[in-house]
Amino acid sequence: MPKEKTVALKFGHGKIKKERPEKLFTDMNEGLSFISRLSRENLVEYLLVEGNSVLKYIDPDVSVFIEGDCGENKKSAETAKKLADIIVL
Repeated sequence: MPKEKTVALKFGHGKIKKERPEKLFTDMNEGLSFISRLSRENLVEYLLVEGNSVLKYIDPDVSVFIEGDCGENKKSAETAKKLADIIVL
């Protein structure tokens, strides 16, 4: 696999939009194994990860939480917000 500039991953449930080149993981272990391989084999320069629960397992250089207007946050969202370096309101 040639080295990519940026790879985007999404953890959780939902559909991936065709215009957004990201890989969806609904299984945490599978996604974490994929991240480990990318890192171990130095396959990417930048890794963008979307998801709240994954922050319990990785230590990103920067974590951004985007506050939604959907009412009360899920427990995983509250945890992600507490761990975030940047919060966008």
